[in-house]
Amino acid sequence: MRSATAGGITIINFGMGSATAATIMDLLSAIKPEAVLFLGKCGGLKHRAKLGSLILPIAAIRGEGTSNDYFPPEVPALPAFARAEDKPAKEGGGSGHSHFVKIPPTIEGIWTEIGSQQKKLADVVAKGNFGEAHDHGYAIRDLVKALPDKVPAENKTKAATASVEITKLAAAIDKSSAAKAKKATDDNVQKLATAITALQESLKAK
Repeated sequence: MRSATAGGITIINFGMGSATAATIMDLLSAIKPEAVLFLGKCGGLKHRAKLGSLILPIAAIRGEGTSNDYFPPEVPALPAFARAEDKPAKEGGGSGHSHFVKIPPTIEGIWTEIGSQQKKLADVVAKGNFGEAHDHGYAIRDLVKALPDKVPAENKTKAATASVEITKLAAAIDKSSAAKAKKATDDNVQKLATAITALQESLKAK
């Protein structure tokens, strides 16, 4: 296999296919690298990606056969699966996927970040940058999902119920923005803002 090393980083061209990727990981595990990053080319069904775009997968569809030799079929193809199961959203960022948003350690911090993400979402939609809308929508979703573990016991059910609704709205924003449907995206962003306001008010209620 062709390779090059400089500055403590090694690049290896091992070809293509999951079987080869599995083999190279077996070999690398012997020297215990600090991190491994796989880069490759891909196609897609959504129109938001352009030639040269960097795609960061958050999951994969299994069924190619090779991975069954490493994990049973029911294990999802997620990055750092075992770690993500233990720590789905580490405070202050870290393991687990959280759509590039750090989960603050306090309720106040979470609400501040939600407000920041709402502003960014409104800005990109107003400018027609639909390719970025889903990032902010899902960041808001992840922040709201962190609330049930932070709020007092009497508010956990309210926060969890709202999280389900906001998750649906984030998915709706993803769908409408992928289709570059401005009116539908505007409507979904407004529904999201309404749901967030309602959640804030319900958590304040005695």
